Amino acid sequence: MSGWLEVRVPISPRDDYFNRVHFIARSVRSLGDEYANVRVRVTVGADQDPDDLDRRMPWASQAGIDWIWVDRNEFVSWKNTQHPYIATMMERFKPPFSTKYVLMLDADVLVMRAFDEVVAKLTAKPGIAAVMAHVSPFGFAAGPEHVQWWRRMAEAANVRLPNFDNEHSGWGLMDSDPLRRFSPPYFNTGVVLASSEVLENFYEAYMRCLFAVRGVLDSYFFEQIAMTLALAQLGIDPIVLPPRYNFPNQSEFDQAYADDLAQVHFLHFLRNDVIDRGADFISLQKIAKLVSRKDLKGSNEALRRRMEELLPLVQADRDEAQLDFSAS
Repeated sequence: MSGWLEVRVPISPRDDYFNRVHFIARSVRSLGDEYANVRVRVTVGADQDPDDLDRRMPWASQAGIDWIWVDRNEFVSWKNTQHPYIATMMERFKPPFSTKYVLMLDADVLVMRAFDEVVAKLTAKPGIAAVMAHVSPFGFAAGPEHVQWWRRMAEAANVRLPNFDNEHSGWGLMDSDPLRRFSPPYFNTGVVLASSEVLENFYEAYMRCLFAVRGVLDSYFFEQIAMTLALAQLGIDPIVLPPRYNFPNQSEFDQAYADDLAQVHFLHFLRNDVIDRGADFISLQKIAKLVSRKDLKGSNEALRRRMEELLPLVQADRDEAQLDFSAS
């Protein structure tokens, strides 16, 4: 394989996504050493023909970003579901892989510090590592339905589920029903670190399970449920990580997982109540305004500080690209 790590990120073709991807790329490369030359493979999905994004954003090459468009027909095939972007999400799991490890990130995640210890786990035992999702994918219905839905999913995919002994990372914070406290290994796919040798054989089973889920349930969590089923189908023993490897910008988590926040490796700014991942990232001017805020606390303040570190690097890429354009 040509390298040790590749980052894969799914996006829609909008300015806020392009800006977030630029910060993701710099958040990885700023770690230095072997992280400095890691490339970011960005999957772009929309009901449109592919656009020349390198022409629109000449800074992408400087930041180590490669653009991959999702097949338009595949994208549209999920249009009338609760998660119309599934084709974009799933493309990042598609082989082949040219590096030893692959880091899958949602576009609202920043890398805060190096994650060598997870890589060491995958070196010792190739597999897939992630943090448990916050709550049950089947909602806050009557408790027993949580287990019943998992069994229904397993039956549809012809899978024998592992034990329900993994606690949701948001249990006690976002849900307190003891009947929904545990699931089989059910990951938040906003951050997934995996061995390529495992991923090479994972995609086909993953897609089979995805369509099995779609056959019985319309859900925003299609691909997270399907990952649980595919892991079980292939007999892959997943590595369940603590919240510091996918930490949400949510005050309840700040308080409950203070030690994890102090050592956070990946910050997932998926909550929009304090920082808006759309409006606050629509331009570098808006990002600079976010960075200048003095009212933030906890995980949101940690995000602001990291953005403050990265903004000069991002701006330098843009300036250099503009100079190259002017010279040409």
